[in-house]
Amino acid sequence: MVACRSGIRARIATLPIIAIVYFTYRTYLENLTAMSAATEAAKAEAEAAKAKAAAAQQRMAERGREPGVTLVRGGREIALAEWGCDVVRALAPIARALDAATGGGHHGDALAVADERLRDPARTPSARVLRELHERHGDSYVEFALAYSLAHRDAMRALPFPAEAAARFERMAAASMAEQHALESADEVPFEAFRRAYLALDLMSGMPT
Repeated sequence: MVACRSGIRARIATLPIIAIVYFTYRTYLENLTAMSAATEAAKAEAEAAKAKAAAAQQRMAERGREPGVTLVRGGREIALAEWGCDVVRALAPIARALDAATGGGHHGDALAVADERLRDPARTPSARVLRELHERHGDSYVEFALAYSLAHRDAMRALPFPAEAAARFERMAAASMAEQHALESADEVPFEAFRRAYLALDLMSGMPT
């Protein structure tokens, strides 16, 4: 009888521990479920943001030169130039810090140029290309590209060729010709045998047919 009562007391004594373990585990599972839901929500939000950024890039690529083109930011329409100017203003402190650290004003100058081009799209590189295409090359991109290719060719030809480089190339050419002569002189295979062996190969794989 005493042993039975002791067993009952022992079981009763363990009930709080079992309850603590149970509720702790239950809370742990609830936290895991909440974390999983939060993770999925964050992933969905990131994918949505990625899709919005891709759509904005596509719109800029297709209609970026259109006057008054707008993008969506924070659920509302905003002019491309206005958004760009906001970004430039946000970068200004960084540019100042970089200029202070490196000396000079190159970073600030770059931001100033970007701000000017956002406010006046006619100053962008693409606008200058389109203007030159129309005014000098009859709206022909082929003519435009050819003109610049010829200009680059003439500029390269006008550069002085260092005597040291010319001498080095002459030595390389002489060495190459000497090596070719040595290889041909050491060849003991008759030409007809070489020809037959060559024609017997699969020219794509180099293996015998």
